[in-house]
Amino acid sequence: MSLIDPPETDREGNSRFFSLASTPQDPELMVAMRMRDTAFKRVLGRLQRGGKVLIEMLLDVPRGAFALHEDPSRPAVFIAGGIGVVPAFSMIKDAIEQKLPHRVYLFYANRRPEDAAYLEELATLARQNPSFTLVATMTEAETSARRWTGEAGRIDRSMLARHIDDPLLPIYYISGLPKMASAMKVMLGTVGVGKESIKAEEFTGFDLNKISAVRSGRRFMPVAATVLAVTALVALHAGVGALLFGKSFAGTFGLKSGWSAAI
Repeated sequence: MSLIDPPETDREGNSRFFSLASTPQDPELMVAMRMRDTAFKRVLGRLQRGGKVLIEMLLDVPRGAFALHEDPSRPAVFIAGGIGVVPAFSMIKDAIEQKLPHRVYLFYANRRPEDAAYLEELATLARQNPSFTLVATMTEAETSARRWTGEAGRIDRSMLARHIDDPLLPIYYISGLPKMASAMKVMLGTVGVGKESIKAEEFTGFDLNKISAVRSGRRFMPVAATVLAVTALVALHAGVGALLFGKSFAGTFGLKSGWSAAI
């Protein structure tokens, strides 16, 4: 997503990569982001309905690079940290909406419950769907204003063992900052999980060099060769915002009013 002629900018630039938080069944496209105090997000936060941004689609992502596997005999285990939960949330919700037979787990790490995007929605999905297990863990629960009775500490092999009978059977999906993703790959390796059973979506975070490298090495195209109209920006708890865009069947995108109360 790129801002068009923004009134201010800074060294972090006018573009960001986002994963979709919506599913194919949703009437809108939705992206979610951590709302930091940067020029990009200040401008985004002030956009009014009808404001325009440019959204480009990455063309050369390998098919199935970060998509749910087809073999339901192998559970899907998502490991997410912080805002890295966005693609996991979308994929888990999609699997449930499609009534897929996969057994699904999400190990979700945050500092405190109030920092965890989509925590309540995920807990509701887990209560309503016995095929989905949510394992939320907090690394700084003692600093929270909320009482926390779930897991505590970082995701490690002992935590996996408490919830998964055979850790070598699942396909693992890791989403988060590169440091977190690397640590999880190493941890899974110590358990004996092969590289072919691990998929990762590494968020570049705020490293401009990595963002520039991805842009210069990949092919992009504007979605429907046009700009999208912003329909809503919602300031949510935990400093997370959500943007919704209307979706039409013609392959282009138009206005659709509405507000997200997702978190």
